[in-house]
Parts: sequence; structure tokens; C-alpha cells
Amino acid sequence: MATKQKQGEGQYATRFPGAKKVQQAGDWFEWEREGQEVVGVFKGMESFRNGFKTTIATDKGPVIFSTPKLLKAQLDSIEIGQGVAIVYAGEGKDTGKGNPLKEFEVYLLPGK
Repeated sequence: MATKQKQGEGQYATRFPGAKKVQQAGDWFEWEREGQEVVGVFKGMESFRNGFKTTIATDKGPVIFSTPKLLKAQLDSIEIGQGVAIVYAGEGKDTGKGNPLKEFEVYLLPGK
């Protein structure tokens, strides 16, 4: 069974001999269990699909995750380069659209 290629995919090896495809820098992280945490240095947020994604530099390397609206509101006050701890506090109230809100605790860590 043949795999479906995106338009233009595969042509690049011919068009750019010796080039290497750039991958996303960091591991993708999913908020799934209450109590999950990410601790490290805030590297910023950027637009992503229908919202935002955040990058945190941890001791094990960069971690990237989708940023729900409630978490974005908390991270808006964090400056790039500041230490931060983010803890998933679980699901909160249902939005009325069948999607409960994800709630977070965000801590600004003291400077080193």
C-alpha cells in the first residue's frame, strides 16, 4: 500500500541536494494527568493552530505543549528567561460545549 505524500514532498531531496529537513526543536508534551508538571526556563509562546504553544527549557531539554486559554492568561505575565513551574490541576468547569476547561497552577521560580 502506497503512502500518501504531501504536495511537493519528496521533490526537495532533488531540489536541495544534501539538505536536511529541520525538525521541531523539543519534545511534544500532553497535559493528561492531574499533577503533571513542567519545570524550567520559559522560552516563549507562539501562535499554533487555533491557539498557542509554549516552550519550556527543562533539565532534559526543551518541552513544547499546546497552551489552553486559562494557562496562556497565566503565562502572559512571565518574561522570557524566567524560571517557571507549571502544574496541571485537572479539569474544571465544563464550557457548555462538552469540553471541560483544563486548570493549571503556575509558579514563578526565584532567580539563580
